[in-house]
Amino acid sequence: MATSRRPATPRPRATPSAGVPAYVPQLATLVSVAPAGDDWLFEVKYDGFRMGLAIDAAGPRLLTRNGLDWSDRFPTLIAAARKLPVTTALLDGEVAFVQPDGRTSFQGLQNTSRADGVLAYFLFDLLLVDGEDVSGDPLESRKARLRALLPARGSPLRYSDHVVGHGARVFDEACAARLEGVIGKRRDQPWTGGRSKAWVKVKCLARQEFVIGGFTDPQGAREGLGALLIGHYDDGRLVWAGKVGTGFTVASARDLRARLELLIQDASPFSPAPRGALGRAAHWVRPELVAEVAFTEWTDAGKIRHPSFQGLREDKPARQVVRERSSAPASSPTMSAPRRAVVSSSQAPAAQVAGVTITHPDRVVYPEPPITKLDLARYIEAIGSWMLPHVAERPLTLVFCPDGIDGECTYLKHGKPWGPKALRRVKIREKTKVGEYMVADSIEGLVSIMQMNWLETHTWNCTVDRLEQPDRLVFDLDPGPEVRWAQVVTAAREVRAVLAAEGLQSWLKTTGGRGLHVVMPMVRERSWGEGLGFAERIAGALVAAAPSRYTTNFAKVGREALILIDVKRNIRGSTVVAAFSPRARPGAPVSTPLAWDEVSTCRRPDRWTVRTVPRRLEQLGADPWADYWACAQALPR
Repeated sequence: MATSRRPATPRPRATPSAGVPAYVPQLATLVSVAPAGDDWLFEVKYDGFRMGLAIDAAGPRLLTRNGLDWSDRFPTLIAAARKLPVTTALLDGEVAFVQPDGRTSFQGLQNTSRADGVLAYFLFDLLLVDGEDVSGDPLESRKARLRALLPARGSPLRYSDHVVGHGARVFDEACAARLEGVIGKRRDQPWTGGRSKAWVKVKCLARQEFVIGGFTDPQGAREGLGALLIGHYDDGRLVWAGKVGTGFTVASARDLRARLELLIQDASPFSPAPRGALGRAAHWVRPELVAEVAFTEWTDAGKIRHPSFQGLREDKPARQVVRERSSAPASSPTMSAPRRAVVSSSQAPAAQVAGVTITHPDRVVYPEPPITKLDLARYIEAIGSWMLPHVAERPLTLVFCPDGIDGECTYLKHGKPWGPKALRRVKIREKTKVGEYMVADSIEGLVSIMQMNWLETHTWNCTVDRLEQPDRLVFDLDPGPEVRWAQVVTAAREVRAVLAAEGLQSWLKTTGGRGLHVVMPMVRERSWGEGLGFAERIAGALVAAAPSRYTTNFAKVGREALILIDVKRNIRGSTVVAAFSPRARPGAPVSTPLAWDEVSTCRRPDRWTVRTVPRRLEQLGADPWADYWACAQALPR
């Protein structure tokens, strides 16, 4: 196995004057399937507080991921750390409360004086030891040195053991033992502060039915409902088990709200009823609907943690819904090597799309309607010739969603060494450094973006050969939650009219959300500042003419019934979602170019999705933006 000794950044650097550097933990990326292969090692996922242990001449300190000193909260751990055979060190681990059955408990950690168990500090990384920076060493080497430092037994400082490879089997055994999940780490990688794909986390989820006894109203831009209030029956009483605010699509939230409206009643069906602000804000309903919910665990108070709505159950009467209790035997978190490697039966063989190998093709990215990773790759292949002119030659920013839209998504601006070869790399001067950006110049490159789970594609308003002269301006119309679709359409037409009065043509596309983009091409001769100044003048004129409908103020409070005219997309380095790019939102919406006579106040933008756009393009035949590419208009002086 090849091993890189090049240190990552940021990394601790020990100097006589600096002492022990700041603690910046490496964070794991949430994934749905444990990675396969012997390049990975797997540790238990502890349910506690992530903490760094810094040791210098002043003694040991326990630091949170935000840099707070929590040493006084865990005096027994500090006392144990004083016995370590080091003068300076920086270690990484998790403070957890270990129950008699061997599992860690977050609730027990917060009530150690009353809970039955022991406090422990599970250490899994070593970054600095006796003035030597080891953060650039492979993880497995760092762990070996860490293990040699720690007491063999009898100390609350415990070594976090691991298993090499066999990810699927390790995960299955962790879930069977009712652990929270596992952490997978690349054995050969250096330490990297911040979120990293070299570390991944896979959580074990429980699922069961719950009775819906109420709901709350949506907040912000959400539609339908905010959360479901759910419970189960216990000795004839409907016991509240918590609220569920995730897992809905726009369509399912609307449908649920309509069905629940028919069941509204004055009194709470729960005994006892939820207290405080939640109880005052709730709409109570007759307990007739049953929801299936995924969650991580039950708390000691009988509530569920990290719930996600999976759908309604029509096959089980509400009165039969009780709390399901696992019969899995308790187990210690000490991990032993599995007897054999097991490959998940849900992993389909890789597929080929536009010359790109699509791994995990059956992985569901959008749950409703179900759209897989392979579906997305085939969508890009089908519309690639339409999308490429909007993307080619432009620096990209991508949205990484390794677990689909229900998981954690992050923006990726700079290229990575492990990125696909089908994407070109360009170096661009930024404010304080030179950054390496990716560029897609082929359909193969666009498909490779989907293969890497980069769900959204965003582009600069310039091309890489003329970085200082933008070739378009974008007016992003972002409606508040109280704005109707018809008002957004009217706003787009008014932006078009104001630009036309300046002798300028513009084109229209959906954002993939509730807004619209008015795009104005221009010849590449003016600076970013000149383009932004012109856009601000246009936006200011619209706001002055209709302050009751438009604003340029980004503050959300006070603009619930207004349309924000966002022209900040026209700043150097800012990006706009590319035409035909999917969005990481329920329903798989797509940012779709439209003809001006095609946009209608009666036809909402959520009709343009990964499922419907290819069929629309087949029916159109001609590009609704055909004249855009030949437009050579100059920005007025």
